[in-house]
Amino acid sequence: MIRNYLNKKIYKNLKVAKVLHIIALIMAVLIVISDIFQRCMNSQNSILDRNQVLFFYMYTLLIPICGFNSTKTNRQKSIVAKDENEFNNDFSHLLIQIIISFLPYIFLILDCLIFISFGFFNIILDFFNPAVLAYVCGSMLPSHIFVYIADGFLIHNCVLIKREWKYNPPDFVKKKQAEIIDERTKTITDRNMKQYKTLIEKCGIKFFIKYYEQINCLPLRDVNIVENYCENEREERLLAAKKIIELDLTEFALNEILNTYSNILDTHEIEQVKSILAGLQSNKK
Repeated sequence: MIRNYLNKKIYKNLKVAKVLHIIALIMAVLIVISDIFQRCMNSQNSILDRNQVLFFYMYTLLIPICGFNSTKTNRQKSIVAKDENEFNNDFSHLLIQIIISFLPYIFLILDCLIFISFGFFNIILDFFNPAVLAYVCGSMLPSHIFVYIADGFLIHNCVLIKREWKYNPPDFVKKKQAEIIDERTKTITDRNMKQYKTLIEKCGIKFFIKYYEQINCLPLRDVNIVENYCENEREERLLAAKKIIELDLTEFALNEILNTYSNILDTHEIEQVKSILAGLQSNKK
């Protein structure tokens, strides 16, 4: 339901953006034609020289053309259906388009700031002075305003697509999430296995099973060990077993013991391991 609703919104936004870009392109052509007509009819010198006029025409037409290109159905369908890399590429393309479309206005603001701060215009390139840029930006704006509105619809599409992926992820998103979970699980398992092997070698498998309940509930000095270990060995075994419990490796350790060493354990020890595991599972609920 969510996917159907969002897809309808996405394609509706695409159609609106496409219409807006067509309007922007038509207006841009009319602006260029009107300017050419005025220059032919008016013999007075213009604020723009010949090179500036060509740049002005190119920029006026280029922005709507680029915007119209970004709404091609095959390009936007790839955002919705294919993969995240293509979505990121298209979103980056959209951001670059927006930045490029705002460049004249950014230059105008910067030139005005330079003049306010230092009291002179940009004399390196005559085109980049506030008077010329103000004329250019003012002439372009009626056309480009439709491009900016259309870009808003396209950005909204990107938000809708991300929302769709969150609530109803496509297969490639599920696959990526599964790979991340598998990698994380493998890392945790490898780490647990490394810690488990080091500690279980020190305390011993049967020692851990036999004295688990006491080590888990009592201070180590109160654990009643019947075997005749020397003081250092007794302490090393107790500390290693206690470390397994503190690292929350008990369930992992007992499962590994059952899977690996069940052939050397007697029936009573196997039942004891299963009883401890059952108690751990019930505590989780």
